[in-house]
Amino acid sequence: MNEAEELLATTLVVGLAQPMPDGIGVALAQVGDSSAWALRGGQFHALLDHKFATAEPVFSSTVSPLPRVPAEVVPCTLKLPVDAVLLV
Repeated sequence: MNEAEELLATTLVVGLAQPMPDGIGVALAQVGDSSAWALRGGQFHALLDHKFATAEPVFSSTVSPLPRVPAEVVPCTLKLPVDAVLLV
């Protein structure tokens, strides 16, 4: 690692939203601890697993320095109902 990678890091969420007759087709991927949410019926719903979704009192705040590519990026695909709002 170089000095910048040791001192600086960022998070990233990328995605594609595609209109469908019965909702919105969504494909998302994340690096770091940023997330995406759906707002529906006045409630927020997390769409990506992230490190804060734990019952543990202590969790890691480690992030991946970009532009390095993490060992694994797991995409998430889902369909949002027509009355939902995607928040990234």
